[in-house]
Order: sequence, then structure tokens, then C-alpha cells
Amino acid sequence: MDNFLSKNYFNKIKKDFLDKETAWYFRDKATPKTKSKKGYFTHCLFNKDKVRSPYIDNLKVFFKKLKVNTLIQVRANLVLSTQKSEDTGWHTDYQKNLNCKTAIFFLINSNSKTLIKIKEKIIKIKSKENRIVIFDNEHEHKLLTHTRPLRRIILNINYF
Repeated sequence: MDNFLSKNYFNKIKKDFLDKETAWYFRDKATPKTKSKKGYFTHCLFNKDKVRSPYIDNLKVFFKKLKVNTLIQVRANLVLSTQKSEDTGWHTDYQKNLNCKTAIFFLINSNSKTLIKIKEKIIKIKSKENRIVIFDNEHEHKLLTHTRPLRRIILNINYF
């Protein structure tokens, strides 16, 4: 869904993650099956029933619109561009029988693609700011990295 949030509210959220003071933490692998030799950066907002970042406060309206009952994990992911598009490997964020939802919310336009495998069909989602894609956690997904711009930032939300 495009234009998920009002422009003003979207810009408020985006500003948090473009701020030079935002703490990003390095992970050396995108997924256990990744073919990419590059890692990525993450900023955890909520995990293991605990708030991990003050930025979570700016997402209350976002969660209401998403119809979240219970959060499992919320994090921002920052991936730097690669010279050519790289496959990060199919994965689910949690075990397939958890019956939760995964939402990917794009904060920056890029030429990356998120692929979601639903049954035997593969759906390609272009990275476009203020776009959200929501799917059952049981569906595997992966990122095809971008070559432009320098960074791609998304919010990854797992919830009931």
C-alpha cells in the first residue's frame, strides 16, 4: 500500500532514522542463508517485550493504523548500496508456525526489491518511501540489494 501515512507524519518518522545521532548497530549477515558478503545495520526499537529505543514513541499512530495488538519486534534496517544487486537469501523472521504478521515499511526510495514467496508465486515489491507491505510470517521473503542511493532504510515490524 502506497502513502500509508500522511506526509507530515511520515516525514517525522523518517527524520528519526536519517538523524546523524541515530545509533546503528552492525550485523555481519542479512540472513543465515545470505550470499552477500556485506552485512547491514540495525536499530532495534522493541524486542523481547521491552522498549529498546525512544523512537518507538513516535510510532504509536503508525501501530494503531497497522492494527497491532501485540508487538514482537520492531527494528529499523539500514543497508548500504552494493555495486551490483545481491541476493540476501529466503527467510522468515520467526518460526513459520507463530502465526504473526510481518510488515516492511520503506523510508527511502531505492532500486532494491523485496521478494515475497506466497505458495509458489513470487511477488516483487519496489522500495518506495511511505509504502508498506504486510504479509503472514509463514511466507519467506528476501532482499535484492540496491545500487542507488547510498542507503536503504526500512522499518521491519513483527506483530500479532
